[in-house]
Amino acid sequence: DPKSGEFVTASSVKLGTMMSADPDEAMRKAAWEGLAAIEPYVLEHGYLEVVRKRNELGRMLGGSDYYDWKVRGTEGMTKLEIFALLDELMEGTKKRHEQTLAELRAEKGDDVSRPWNFRYAIAGDVTKEQDPYFPFSKSLERWGRSFAALGVKYRESTMVLDLVDRKGKYENGFCHMPVPAWRDGDTWRPARIHFTANAIPGMVGSGKRATATLFHEGGYAAHFSHVDMPAPCFSQEFAPTSVAFAEVQSMFLDSILEDADWQARYARTEGDEPMPIELIEKGLRAGQRGQASMLRAMCAICYAERAIYEIPDDELTAERVLKEVRAVENRLLGDASSRPALSVPHLLAGESSAYYHGYVLALMGVHQTRDFFEKRDGHLMDNPK
Repeated sequence: DPKSGEFVTASSVKLGTMMSADPDEAMRKAAWEGLAAIEPYVLEHGYLEVVRKRNELGRMLGGSDYYDWKVRGTEGMTKLEIFALLDELMEGTKKRHEQTLAELRAEKGDDVSRPWNFRYAIAGDVTKEQDPYFPFSKSLERWGRSFAALGVKYRESTMVLDLVDRKGKYENGFCHMPVPAWRDGDTWRPARIHFTANAIPGMVGSGKRATATLFHEGGYAAHFSHVDMPAPCFSQEFAPTSVAFAEVQSMFLDSILEDADWQARYARTEGDEPMPIELIEKGLRAGQRGQASMLRAMCAICYAERAIYEIPDDELTAERVLKEVRAVENRLLGDASSRPALSVPHLLAGESSAYYHGYVLALMGVHQTRDFFEKRDGHLMDNPK
């Protein structure tokens, strides 16, 4: 805490939310330094040895390294094929990212591109203004009403939801199925599905994030609760199920939350006051201006993780890892890199390592899916078609 000098307990979720929404630059900088402190910690506590062992496994099983072996199994593509697609995205978004940086510097000064300022500069003001219209207390109801109006059902599944951030909890929303859905002869065996969010009730920006997580993980749950096949192995979130394919289902549904018509109908205060049209428009404009930069920030995680696995074993040191990661961030984002790569929990856990590209490919799939339904049906919100 820059005011008291005391260390304060905060999850990476809370630190990320502070960087997006706290109006005090000193607090945002403290949050960024908290996230950045995760990197040397994991490098000193076993991550390098895990990378060596993963690479050994990947090479034993036919990949050039762990990343290459992992994506062959999950995506049916080589690492080179995946990054050829990402390279195309990076080339196509470079000019818009540089333009966004130039616009923000002209409006708000050169400090706007400091890592703790960039996300706030894009949308911090509007996040704070819209916060009263996304109270956490309403998020569960909005998920239920909106999905019901879309015709989303869960086929008798049992769902266990764990929605609030707390000490010791895994610091990322996720969905998994301890019991998959399947058809046992003539008998339907419904799924048991668990999913989590990391809401921090009362914190600016957390209500909307919790709602988005419900839409996202609820989209996963809808997908997997409908897999009607004669064995449970067909309904699973692990390989050979494509990460990118599975993420399209969830990210398509959470994309609806950002639509003007959805916000006009559903975004309301505790007292049921609707969000003004002017504020909806302000949020859309801020989001659109930052889209290319946010996409590049996602890709920076992918390129950084690839670079880590491509370091030769005898050169794999903490210093070399940080050098490679910073080089990726600088190449893709300049000095506006707001999320230290090794603070992202996906890179550390085995099942979600070599995985982050799935979100980027899925985002492209979401644009394609939305385009299809909008052309066919005219609108998405509350549309059971």
